[in-house]
Amino acid sequence: MNIGYVWVLANYPGDAGAVDLDTPAKMLDRLFSEVINDVVNMDENKTHILNVLTLSKWEESEVRCQIATLLKPLTEDKNHYLQFMDRYLKVYQENNGHIEEPDKI
Repeated sequence: MNIGYVWVLANYPGDAGAVDLDTPAKMLDRLFSEVINDVVNMDENKTHILNVLTLSKWEESEVRCQIATLLKPLTEDKNHYLQFMDRYLKVYQENNGHIEEPDKI
């Protein structure tokens, strides 16, 4: 049995198209990436510096808050996912916003 999701991004020319999200880490990577993009582009975000790929303290705090809210309904493995978020954001900050392989986080 195959379980997973396909993420399709096709709003703009050059977008990724279909991406196979066949592991929990890849699914979380997409979710976290979307939350990060939403926070960085929020109208109320007064801390973002153009052309800087790391998150400001406010942005990181807001990302953590939004992700924790999304994970709150989970009962099984919630702590595992929160720990993954901590590792993910650490790697994100250390690598200037680049996540090479989410499965290795």
